[in-house]
Amino acid sequence: MRIASKSTRRLDYLIGLLSLIVLVFVSSAVLKVMTGETTSLPPEKSYVRVQVLNGCGISKAAAKTAKVIRDAGVADVEYDVIDEDNFESYEVSETMIITRDEADTEYAQSLASALGIKPENVVSQELDDNFLGIDLTIVVGKDFESFAAESGAKTE
Repeated sequence: MRIASKSTRRLDYLIGLLSLIVLVFVSSAVLKVMTGETTSLPPEKSYVRVQVLNGCGISKAAAKTAKVIRDAGVADVEYDVIDEDNFESYEVSETMIITRDEADTEYAQSLASALGIKPENVVSQELDDNFLGIDLTIVVGKDFESFAAESGAKTE
């Protein structure tokens, strides 16, 4: 009968220890699956790209509206204002939100509610060249001062 060398015994102990660790991990995983124990992740935040256009002619209305939108704080949604500009005319009477994809209608309705914009002023119209990846366009109307005041923006 031959006596095993010291290094062979160490290797046997190491293999036994690693086998025990693997057995513990496998048992833990099987137990979690069988008991239905899961770790829930926080809901993923949605990012919505917004364009703000001044359709009322009031100085800095688009910039002030953009600030209100950034501060809107709708749960699980971050509105990212990526463009501020002037609309094709300054004769827009009521502020409106235009969804650029019908799938974004829920985001538009939430933002309209947060800003105090009438739900019927949320419409859908795709852009031909949407190279900025705009999800929503807000056209600020002559009612800017009333809805901005409700939202806390200063119109001075």
